[in-house]
Parts: sequence; structure tokens; C-alpha cells
Amino acid sequence: MPSLLAWLDYSEEDHRRMRELVALFAQEESRDELGIGAIRDAFSDRLFPGVSVIQTRARYLLFVPWIYRAAEQRGLTGAQLRARAEAQERRLVETLRRGGDLAGLIGRVAGPGVKILPSTIYWTGLQTYGIARHPGTFDQAIRSLVAVRHLDEADELAERVPSLWHPTLPPAPPGFFDFESDTFAVQPDEASFLVERIVDRVPDSLHAHLLLHRMRLAGDAAAPWLLPTLRQLPEELRGALEHARLFSLAMHGAALLYNLLLARRGAELGYDGMDDHADHYEDQLANWWGEVAPDPGVHDWDRTDFWRTVRASNPNVTPRTVAWVDSWLDGVVGGTAAIAATDTGLASLVSDRERRLKGSKSRLVNDRLLAAWNGSAGTARLLYRWPTVRTQLLDLFDGLERHDAGA
Repeated sequence: MPSLLAWLDYSEEDHRRMRELVALFAQEESRDELGIGAIRDAFSDRLFPGVSVIQTRARYLLFVPWIYRAAEQRGLTGAQLRARAEAQERRLVETLRRGGDLAGLIGRVAGPGVKILPSTIYWTGLQTYGIARHPGTFDQAIRSLVAVRHLDEADELAERVPSLWHPTLPPAPPGFFDFESDTFAVQPDEASFLVERIVDRVPDSLHAHLLLHRMRLAGDAAAPWLLPTLRQLPEELRGALEHARLFSLAMHGAALLYNLLLARRGAELGYDGMDDHADHYEDQLANWWGEVAPDPGVHDWDRTDFWRTVRASNPNVTPRTVAWVDSWLDGVVGGTAAIAATDTGLASLVSDRERRLKGSKSRLVNDRLLAAWNGSAGTARLLYRWPTVRTQLLDLFDGLERHDAGA
């Protein structure tokens, strides 16, 4: 029987989280095989609030409010407003395709029939940065706008709320609503507006810091802790980033050991290629420990502050997850992980965790699912949404540089 994802709570926030979960499963390196997603997301939200893995380009943060504001200004409300705006979001797919800027195009494959529209994907970011001025779901925001306008008609003294959007939102460029051709190139006034919103609303984030200090080389860094001049960071933010780095480094070993256990189990069952996979992961674990052992941050790691930082962003990390992560980190800091490939205690720690999380869906007990394993499951290091952020940063830096060139 094929597996499926379903949910009964129809709140937009739950739908957003489910869409992000599906996107994570589509990214092999991001799969949460050992149940550490809550900690990963705590650091992602601390460093880059408002960003999700299903976002693509920065200019969508403008496309969406431009389209919806125009529908509002036509006097449309409720279902009519939503229908017109969504139709224009679909037209935007072909508009951008004609412009030739396809990287990050939502609907690049499906075209105008794309199921998940930018207004849904970017709503949380629009709220986080104060571009959208309603704290609830998108549907609630539309209903709120209708209610306010109805109140305006009944009471001339009622406070008017002319739009869902920030009052300094730059205007759509001339010809935008012709939907003939456009690109993701952020213009100078647009870049200034978006940077102002991010810096104003999430000033303590790494996202805001990079924009404020115009760290143009951010696009060249494969991970956020590889950025230049991190000494400029405030102490608390620098500490959070270091915790994120160490957690990514330490938990990479657990992911490698999990894949080694899969390979060994597959070899026992006689599946083709499993001995080669096992040799590969033994080598990878040795290489991983060669990086961990000399890292002074690992041995000086303040784990009390680490958990304090995690809980500040996500107080709902379960005690069972905390205990399991601490047990693995004890092996890393204490040196047992140096022999992770042969240590039975660490093998049991990882295998028991996967079985407890997945039950009958565990690859270590379900031979049919193991047979479908492609040789890699969640083996890349945690980057905390950095690839998405990096793309959006480059969009904004390009816009700021256009501003500088025209100054």
C-alpha cells in the first residue's frame, strides 16, 4: 500500500508546515531520518526567520503584494479578490518564463497550472518582515479586509485600513500588469524596501546582519559559518551560529553511521552493491572523525548554552529527543565516536532511535523498504536553509549594487 501524507486540521499554518515537510523529503540531504528536525528548525528560525526551503527568489516578496494590492484597489473583496489575484499569479509564470529568468521559477515544470502559488509559499515571510500587516493566515487576512471595509461603509468614523500591505511598499514597475515579460532582477528601490523590512523586523538575525553590513561575498560560502568577517557579529548571534555549526558537524556522524547500518543490513540480506556502500560509509566516518577530533569547538562546547539557545527558538523539543541527542554528543565529545563504525553502543543508539521513530517503516526492520534505499539517506550536513537564503541575498545585493551604480 503506498504511503501518504494527510492532515485533518485545515489551518493554513499546518498546510504550510506540511508543504515544507514534503519539500524537505524531496531534498535527500535534508531528510530527517533520526528525528532532529525540531533542533534544525530552531537554528534555522534563529538565523533566518521568515525563510523556508520552498521559497526561491526574493522578488516574490514583492510580486505577491503587488498583485493583491491591485486587486484590492479595484474594489474586489473576498472570493472575487482571491480569484483575480490567483489568476494573475498564474499569468506571472509565463511572464517570467518569457523573461528568460528561470532559476527559482515557481511553476517552471507545471506552468500556470502549478498547485502551490507564491502567495501561499511566501505568506509567513511576508508576515515576518511586516510586509503583510495581518497576524493570521492568508484566508483570515482576506476575511479581515472584507470586515474592515464593511465597517467603513457602516461608520464613516471607523478607522480605515486601505490595504493588507505595508504603506511604503514600492509601486509595481510600469507595464508589470501587462504580464508580457519580467525577471527576478530586484530593482534599487525594491531592494532598499526589502532590506529595510528585514533589518527592522528581525534585527537580531544573521539574515539582517548580512544585509546591514553588505557582505557581498555571502554567495560564495557553502555554509553560513564560512562567511567572512564573522567577528563582526554580536556575541549572542555569533554563539548561536557556532552552536549551529557544531550541531551540524556532530550529527553528521550519526547520519553516516545510520547509512552504514543500512548497508550492512542490506549486505546480510544479499542485496547487490551493499558491501561497496558499507566500505564507503566506513571511509566517510573515518574522514568525519578526522575533522571532528582537532576541532577545539567540539571539546569546549557549552552544551547548557546550546540547549538554552535551542529552547529559546523552539521550547517544544521533546525530552526524548534531548536525551538521545545528548547521548550521541557524549560519544562525540568523549571520543567514543572515533570508533563509531565498530562501536556496538553507538550502533544501538542510532538503530534504536530510528526504530522508535518509524516503527514498522524503519528500514532496519522493513526489508522491503531497505531494498528501495538508494544508498544515501540524509547524509549531507545541516545548513539551516542557507542555500535558499544565499540565493535571496544575492538577489538583494544585486539590487543594492544597481542603486550604488545609479547614485
